Amino acid sequence: MLVTGDERKPFEKKMGETLVAKLREGQLDSNIFIVANLHNNGSPPTTPEESAQITKLNLKAANHAATMSALEMASMYATIGIDLLPNDKWESQYDLTKSLYATACRVESCLGNHSRLEELSKEILDRKEISLMERLPVYY
Repeated sequence: MLVTGDERKPFEKKMGETLVAKLREGQLDSNIFIVANLHNNGSPPTTPEESAQITKLNLKAANHAATMSALEMASMYATIGIDLLPNDKWESQYDLTKSLYATACRVESCLGNHSRLEELSKEILDRKEISLMERLPVYY
């Protein structure tokens, strides 16, 4: 039986959720692109917790893609992760937000996307509560 277009998004979401639940950490790392893509293409998250989990998967995928020099893919995953962050991201998801923006800055710098880099780095550098040590990855 084929999955129709209307059934595809919830099906992909369910497959992604199953993989996250069943795979051990090393196995998840090896399949991070598959899992992240299933979540990104599936039904939108319905809870803040689900959104945070998918954001973390996209951060992991972005970092993994960056280590493989797949910079366009890394940029895509970082952008999706940033888009999934809540409006109060700096208050509710501080560490995740900071890591995601730092990764995105590094990737956009390597790609030479200076306007995007400036936009992303401004988000971090304008935050008064972020220490100089925490800003270093952005300065690099």
